[in-house]
Amino acid sequence: MLWSASAFMVCSAFPVSGQTHPGDSLQNNFVSPPQSSRARVWWHWMNGNISEQGIRKDLLWMQRSGIGGFQNFDAALVTPQIVDHRLVYMSPEWKKAMKLTARLADSLNLEMAIAGSPGWSESGGPWVQPEDGMKKYVWSETTVQAGRPFIGNLPKPPVTTGIFQNIPVQQDIVGGGKATALPTFYQDIAVIAYRLPDTHVSFRELAPAITSSGGHFSLDQLTDGDLATSGLLPSVPKEGSAWIQFSFSAPQTIKALTIVGGGDKGPHGLYGQKEEDRSFQASDDGVNFRQVCFIPAGDVQQQTLSIPVTKAN
Repeated sequence: MLWSASAFMVCSAFPVSGQTHPGDSLQNNFVSPPQSSRARVWWHWMNGNISEQGIRKDLLWMQRSGIGGFQNFDAALVTPQIVDHRLVYMSPEWKKAMKLTARLADSLNLEMAIAGSPGWSESGGPWVQPEDGMKKYVWSETTVQAGRPFIGNLPKPPVTTGIFQNIPVQQDIVGGGKATALPTFYQDIAVIAYRLPDTHVSFRELAPAITSSGGHFSLDQLTDGDLATSGLLPSVPKEGSAWIQFSFSAPQTIKALTIVGGGDKGPHGLYGQKEEDRSFQASDDGVNFRQVCFIPAGDVQQQTLSIPVTKAN
């Protein structure tokens, strides 16, 4: 549209009468758009990394760049400290910085919006009680013998405040210092019973021998359901592979693999392990191995992968 208007202005032989042509208004508004048409941007204050000098520089840059306004968003996402002194959300220093922001934005004719409360979900704050906060499903499992009465208490599922089962929140306190205990909330929902296939045998019953390229691992440690306690599998030279081996007394048929930990890329893949180099392998003699499947890295803490039916020792 700009090209057409420019061509008309250059090539026309009609006399100029002083009247404004509609094309002039379109071009002028494109070159210098009104405030209502300018772009707005998200402006994140990440984990207290705020300074008055930085605020001034950011807002002046927005004004110079032709941006019409911004939405201020206070968030964290385990952001490292890059300022000398972090400003804790809603502290007197933080409020002073926010007041400076509002006044400077107004003087620069920048429209200012602000999220309703901190956090990515905009639902956080000390006014939200644990029973009203976002929830997750947790569970425990008990195997019982069919046809026989069960007497006892079912083990209570995890009550840990975190993203999955008993894995705790990775706290990164804005003001530094020691992490404080998080509130907890637990409520029973249901007891669900289902029949296992007659051919099902638990990993514990199979009692494989556990060996590894390094570290110390046991069957109990790898199957106890405690996801918060981890063991280190030491790295090996670049040309080698670190491994944990389950060796059975007789060939076993496996159709799926559940694995917890490792390969975590972090939320949205922003941090964490980047290399996707884990695999599940099988062998009949403990010497020659064949790859069954690739184990991708991801955001979830526990993955269950369906694999080609594999029988091996």
